[in-house]
Amino acid sequence: MVESESGKDVTSEIRFSGSAKTRSSHIHHERAENQSCREQLKRKRTSDTETTTKRRRETEKSIDQAPEGVIGAQTTSPSEQVTACLSLESFIFTRKLGEGSFGRVMLATHQPSGLQLAVKMVKKRELLEYAKHTIRLEREVLEITEDSRFFTHAYGTFQTADYAFYAIEYLSGGDLTAFINSRGPLDVCTTRFLAAEILSGIEFLHSRGIIHRDLKPDNILLDGDGHAKIADFGLAAMNVFGSQKIRGFQGTPGYMAPEMARRQPYNYTVDLFAFGVTIYQMATGYYPFYSGPCLRRVAYSVTCDKPCYPNTMDSQLRDVIERLLCKTPKKRQDVCSNLKGHPFFSPINWKELEAGRSRPPFTMTPIPVLETSKQIELDQVMSGIEAQEPPITPKDQRLFCGFSYISNRWKSIESSRNNSNGNITYSPPPNT
Repeated sequence: MVESESGKDVTSEIRFSGSAKTRSSHIHHERAENQSCREQLKRKRTSDTETTTKRRRETEKSIDQAPEGVIGAQTTSPSEQVTACLSLESFIFTRKLGEGSFGRVMLATHQPSGLQLAVKMVKKRELLEYAKHTIRLEREVLEITEDSRFFTHAYGTFQTADYAFYAIEYLSGGDLTAFINSRGPLDVCTTRFLAAEILSGIEFLHSRGIIHRDLKPDNILLDGDGHAKIADFGLAAMNVFGSQKIRGFQGTPGYMAPEMARRQPYNYTVDLFAFGVTIYQMATGYYPFYSGPCLRRVAYSVTCDKPCYPNTMDSQLRDVIERLLCKTPKKRQDVCSNLKGHPFFSPINWKELEAGRSRPPFTMTPIPVLETSKQIELDQVMSGIEAQEPPITPKDQRLFCGFSYISNRWKSIESSRNNSNGNITYSPPPNT
């Protein structure tokens, strides 16, 4: 069995007649040809790999050095030059925290500062195939939410020829799904506190024309003290204010509002419906609608079915959920116009909560210390399949111009580190 230069297997059957000397000569000749074929194929593959690697290095070099306006250049402002402190080489990757369709999230240590961060990596190729207009959207939302305590904070973003990276604060409390599963139905006080923090985050987004569109327990993270932070803005919509409506079938089936499931125009109240589903799950430990594999049945259930409420559920809590899960968008908007003033939230001191001075009415279970002594090599972190493909074209690379940035929070960390010769004495900026 020999492999041809085209990559196909070639079966060669040798049938000889005559003397042993003649057969030996033919066999020797055949082996020599086979060896030559293998060597040519090996040289071809090596050449292809070197060509791809060279092109990738040239692309990555252009990302860091090319001037503004040049095709393939990524750097478009002086602030992007500062992102040198956030680069792939500045991190030691130690553990995979999660993985999605577009990429993965890794636990990493930033070597210059010694801080542990969560680094989210997204394939540029996937972003291009999904929707080109969303490339900088998540980064822009992270910038807008930087000074609010109800969201995961990004320290900055950077990129290579193949990937876009988000350096995000690491939250040791895990996601709300795991929290609910570990504790079963949450008591009223815990449900109220977490719902109040999530509601504050939702109102922050909506006041700035942002619809999350994928609000669910998986996308709500908890810090080590138990404070809730909304995460993952990859499906968000921006610049949607007041009565303005948009279209787009985005999000997770089962959390989509009926109007979105019907492919109708919608506004910010789709987040309120998803919020209602989330509160129901916190209070009962169950999903309020059909949750099987049939997406059509899921859509029908969200649109037509009424949730079952336990007889033991707090009446005020039930009223909040019923308002949020209202099937009619306009009515949902009206009955949820002043949720913070609802009797269920009367024990909440909103000023204290938004200032970060309210303590969770529960104690977080100590999080096991994650193994961070084992370093994961970069070739294991990156997708092997992606590395074998040529980088996206210079024209497509231009779509990532302006993607890289560092936050004011990271600038403060760098400033504190430089002023203290490496001993960080950073205090977070005031939150709004």
